[in-house]
Amino acid sequence: MIACPNCGANLRFDPAKQRMVCDFCGSDFDPVQFDVKADAEEQHIKEQDKDADTYDVTVYTCPQCGGELLSVDSNTAAAFCSFCGASTILNARIAKGRRPEFIIPFSKTKEDCKQAYFKLVNRSPFIPREYKSKECIDGFRGIYMPYWSYDVSQNGPVTLNGETTHRSGDYIITKHFRLSGSIDAAYEGISYDASSSFSDSISEALAPYDIHKRVPFEPSYMSGFYADIADVNKSVYSKKAAGFAYDRSLDRIKSETREFARYTIKEGSRPQGKDAPGSAFASRTEKSHSCMFPVWFMSYRNGDRVTYATVNGQTGKVAADLPIDIKKYLIFSGILAIIIFVILNSFLILTPKNVLIGAGALTVLVFIINWMQRMEIKKKVTGEDDIGLKYASNARAKKTGKGSKKKEALDIEVPEAAMSGGEGIILAAGCISVAITLLMLFLIKPVNDMPYYVMCVIDAVIFALSYKSTLRNYNLMATRRLPQFDRKGGDDRA
Repeated sequence: MIACPNCGANLRFDPAKQRMVCDFCGSDFDPVQFDVKADAEEQHIKEQDKDADTYDVTVYTCPQCGGELLSVDSNTAAAFCSFCGASTILNARIAKGRRPEFIIPFSKTKEDCKQAYFKLVNRSPFIPREYKSKECIDGFRGIYMPYWSYDVSQNGPVTLNGETTHRSGDYIITKHFRLSGSIDAAYEGISYDASSSFSDSISEALAPYDIHKRVPFEPSYMSGFYADIADVNKSVYSKKAAGFAYDRSLDRIKSETREFARYTIKEGSRPQGKDAPGSAFASRTEKSHSCMFPVWFMSYRNGDRVTYATVNGQTGKVAADLPIDIKKYLIFSGILAIIIFVILNSFLILTPKNVLIGAGALTVLVFIINWMQRMEIKKKVTGEDDIGLKYASNARAKKTGKGSKKKEALDIEVPEAAMSGGEGIILAAGCISVAITLLMLFLIKPVNDMPYYVMCVIDAVIFALSYKSTLRNYNLMATRRLPQFDRKGGDDRA
C-alpha cells in the first residue's frame, strides 16, 4: 500500500492526470518525486540496499490456474484471475521483484479502454451476447506486461543481388548484378514480450508502443495496477530483433535508394535462419532493456475455454478473441442461402446436374477449410509459433529433468485438434458422397432426375453438418484452453 502523506489513504496512479491521486482527500503527487513508503507488514529494503536492483511487491497466485501477478498494493485479497477468468481468493505473499529499467505509464483510462472494446464488438454482429454485457466489459484490469526492448545497430558493407529484365523479340533477357555499398543505421526500442503466459500473437497485435515515452521505472506508477512476471530470457528475442532491423533496412534500400532504383533487388543471404540478421548488414544487438508496457486485460471464461480481450494502455489499440454464436450464425446463413437460391433461380436455369455440381463443390470446400482450421488450432494450442512459451516450457523441462536441451517443440496434447468420432463419420460419409457424385456426373449419367435430387439432399446434409463443425473449429481458434503454467495449483479441470 502506498499511503497518502496527508490522510493515510491509499494512493493510485491516475492515467488521465499522470499523477498519484488520493480518492479520499483529493491530493495528488508527482509519481517520480513521491517518496514511496512500504506498508509496515512488508519486508523493507535495508538502508544499505537502497541501490539494489529490487523493489517490494505483493505476489498474487491464482490457486486454480497457477497464474501469478505482481502488485505494489497489499490490500487486494479477492478478485477475478486475469488469466483464467475464475472468481477466486488470490493467495498473496510478500516478495522482492527485479526492478525493470523503464516503464511506459498508462495513458488510457479504463473508460477509454471500455469504449475502444465496445466499438470493436459493435462491429461483430455474431459475437455472443454475453461479450457485450456490462459485467464482461467491467472486467478489464490494468496490467503492466514485461517486455525486452532491443537497440540494434548496422554498420558495414552491404552486398545485394540485383537484376534487370527486358524483352528482345521472342526472348526475355535477365541480367544479374552485384550491388555494393555501405550502411550506417540504428534502431531503438524493438520490443518483444518477456512473459510466456502472454501470447506472442496478442503482443504483436497490440504493437507498436511509442518507446520514446518510456520513463525510468518507479514502483509508484504501478499503484492501482498489476504486473505480469517476466520469465523469458533477454537472449531469446535478440536474433529476431536483429532480423527485424535487417528487414526494415532492406525495405528502405529497395524503396529509397535512387542508385538502385532501376534494379529489382533480391534479398541478401541470411545464413543463420529466418530470425537471424543477414550477414551483409552486420546487424548487432547493442543493448537490451527490461521494460514494463501497459495493457488493459480482460478474460472471459466459458466452460473449459477462455477468451482474452486486450487494449494497448498507451495507444488504445484493441486485440481480442471474438468467437461467434453458432446458432445465430446458422440462422443467418440459412436465410441468406434461401435468398441467394431464389435470386439465382430467377435468372438461371438450375438443372439437377448443376445443383449437384454446386452441392459437391461446397462439400469439398468445407472439408478443405476444416483441415486448414485444424492445422491452425494445433499450432495455436502447442504454441508452435510462440517463441517465449517454447523457451519457458523447455526451461521448466530442463529444471525438472524432463526433456533434452535439443527439445524444439512443446510436448502438449492437443485434444481440440483431434477429430471426434462423429466428425470422422461425417468425413467418411462426405468422401463417399463426393465419389458417388463424380461417378454420377462423369460415368453413370442417369437419365432420370431423381438420383440427382437424392444426392443433392445427401450432399446438403453432409455440408450442413460439416459447416457446423467448421464454425466449432472457428470458435476453438478464437478461444483458448484454460491456462496451464506448470506451477503449483495449475489444473485444466479447475
